[in-house]
Amino acid sequence: MRVEVGVGCVGKFTELAILLCSLLCQTHKEWDLTIIDETVEHKNYLDIPGVGHLLKMMEEKGHRWRIFFGLRRGFHFAQQIVLNESTNPLTWILAEDIALEPNCMAELVKQFESPSAVYRD
Repeated sequence: MRVEVGVGCVGKFTELAILLCSLLCQTHKEWDLTIIDETVEHKNYLDIPGVGHLLKMMEEKGHRWRIFFGLRRGFHFAQQIVLNESTNPLTWILAEDIALEPNCMAELVKQFESPSAVYRD
């Protein structure tokens, strides 16, 4: 099951790089990334030290990524953009300042793939 990972970003680029590293280390490999940029000054993420390199690495590993520049109305609006734009069966909304254990996404997907899961396409 392919997962859409949505991240709202308010300019914590060091923390975002840590999150991106933890995504790249996930044991579940079928995922894509959508970043909602809620910063005042929009930047080219490929030019941000650390972040740009990790985004290129994601592409090399088959993960699609995209960035939407939000309206700065808050995290709930950013979440809604991710939900509206997702083309994957499962959407996972994260904050930019977290790091994931390597099996975190696999455990999440396992719950949705379980015969007892309450999940509808």
